[in-house]
Amino acid sequence: GVSSGRSECVNNTFFFVCVCVFLLLLLIMGVPGASFQASPPDKGSFPLDHEGECKHLMKVFLECLKVNKNNQRKCRVESKAYLNCRMERELMAQEEWRKLGYKDVDDMEKHVVDDAVERHSSSMNNNKQKKASNINNSNKDKDKDK
Repeated sequence: GVSSGRSECVNNTFFFVCVCVFLLLLLIMGVPGASFQASPPDKGSFPLDHEGECKHLMKVFLECLKVNKNNQRKCRVESKAYLNCRMERELMAQEEWRKLGYKDVDDMEKHVVDDAVERHSSSMNNNKQKKASNINNSNKDKDKDK
């Protein structure tokens, strides 16, 4: 009686462990002959901007996020401008603004983006000038050492 109950318990445990190992192997290795079907994203594909056509607006948006401590609500005009650039250049599918959550962002606020683009461009030019000045100064220092 007792020994047959133990062997039945051991057999059940062994069977359970074998089934678990088999299922784990199926998860890891996949089902033989089955293939994985990837599904496209809900809003379509988003090709990379290889030509950098919208890069300036992306940088303006990222700068806005930085200045506003990643508070996206304060950068909605900039993000809308970036998405608009992508849609105009067919880097993403055309979509209604209300479906993207931008029905409340007025296009009349475009001056905000224009100002941000101007600030970004001037800061980029200032950085280039500083680098050029630093290179010139280091070259002058090298000439003095000679």
